[in-house]
Amino acid sequence: MGYQVTAEANLNHDLSRCAGIRVDVTGNCNLRCPYCINDFSGIRGNTLMDSMIFERVVRILPLLLPDGELLFSCFFEPTLHPRFLEFLEHVPLEFRRQAAFTTNLGKPLSEQFFEKLSRLELHHINVSLDSLSLEVFEEMRKGARFSVFQQNLDKLVDAFSKAPDSPQLHFITMLSKLNLEEIPELVKSCLEKFGPSRHEVRAIWMTEEIATRPWIQEKAMTLEDSLRLRESLENAPPHVELVYDLHRNPDSYTPFPVSSEVGYQGFLSTLNDPNLIHLHTVPLPLILRITSDGKLGFLMPEPGVSLDLNGLEDPYDSVKQIVYLQNLNIARAKLLQNAVRSSLELKRLNTINEWLRDKCLKLKSIRRGSPGCLDDLRPINGQIDGRMQMTYLASGWAGDIQAAGPANEVVLIASQGRKRWAVAIQQPEFERPDVVRATSNPRFLYSGWKAQLHLEPLLDKLPGRFRLAAYVLDSNSRKAFMLEGSHDVLLG
Repeated sequence: MGYQVTAEANLNHDLSRCAGIRVDVTGNCNLRCPYCINDFSGIRGNTLMDSMIFERVVRILPLLLPDGELLFSCFFEPTLHPRFLEFLEHVPLEFRRQAAFTTNLGKPLSEQFFEKLSRLELHHINVSLDSLSLEVFEEMRKGARFSVFQQNLDKLVDAFSKAPDSPQLHFITMLSKLNLEEIPELVKSCLEKFGPSRHEVRAIWMTEEIATRPWIQEKAMTLEDSLRLRESLENAPPHVELVYDLHRNPDSYTPFPVSSEVGYQGFLSTLNDPNLIHLHTVPLPLILRITSDGKLGFLMPEPGVSLDLNGLEDPYDSVKQIVYLQNLNIARAKLLQNAVRSSLELKRLNTINEWLRDKCLKLKSIRRGSPGCLDDLRPINGQIDGRMQMTYLASGWAGDIQAAGPANEVVLIASQGRKRWAVAIQQPEFERPDVVRATSNPRFLYSGWKAQLHLEPLLDKLPGRFRLAAYVLDSNSRKAFMLEGSHDVLLG
């Protein structure tokens, strides 16, 4: 008897609730940081959220999941709003304890401001801090004065130290060539002087527009810079978190080579549903974004559904409905994505097994300089319909045979005497900094691969003991090059 999986069952939370709500109470910023996600060339003036809109924001807060985040800043500086703390006071305490905001501390703020803030019982405050050097700080925070920032930070730390339920202090440090060498000492100094609960060291979010800015092209970190930074922070305290948004190796994989018999995009183009072309995009958790003029939509995807809170006196039911529908779309997209990927993998495996059967796939051994390995194979527990499965997890790395960079496809082949059977196919996509260090070549960063193998079907095809090996597959030449590290497996 089979079983049915629904989109609703694929989510582990209430479909009518969201993972985050982000509210901009202002429509501009006091700084012009050169790496900012905003393109300020199209932003004029500053729209401050009024009390009517904020009250309607408060009414939809019950749609936030218990472990979700309420962030009172998204793209702009919230302390520019003269009633910002008054707004926060009107947020029910249960939601304030899930709330935070990000500030650049670039505007002069009073001791009373921080004393009042310290008593609001917010979860945390993010403070943007790129450098403790005046020159570097003011270069990366265009329009800021380091002296004003220092005074504000000292007031904040002092006020928070005196309040028993004060928010946690988090730092966010953006990376560039300007502050790269300073980061280890910056993290240490901030911990000693200010005692943050978390220090996020973050690479620049590279949109197409940001990547074309002259400052970015000159000052943004490279992959080599990033790897050096990782090494320098290997022994960093546990409160330090590296957040990267690096471009993948341009020669890295695309899901199933277009040059093979039926490429991934070619397969998708034959399907009726045009939305399947976006299957390579992993659906993100649902986050609502509300602008200072009352427009409500989703942080991702863009563009999307939009509501105007100005026309909704009680927006709860309307927003709940669109949250439900979007959550349902996300769940269905995940199911569809998994189903299509499984179908594609099965199609490729069937093709490769036909090649093996017809002896038109040549298996090659490389005596020197193998471009990768199968470095781990371990059994894992797994059940389907209550039955234990013979499931293994294989992992390794694989480089292209002809060029420095990740391979396009890795195929795992089980062999017993002259019998051969392809059991899994993967594309390298996982980070392997150990390979980069060993090869001194950063192009191998995303050369790692992992495969979950259900070996029970091999009981009929290759009963008993067989050898499992990994190969780099070149579909055009019908050749597979064996990686190091084959393993013996005993079934039965």
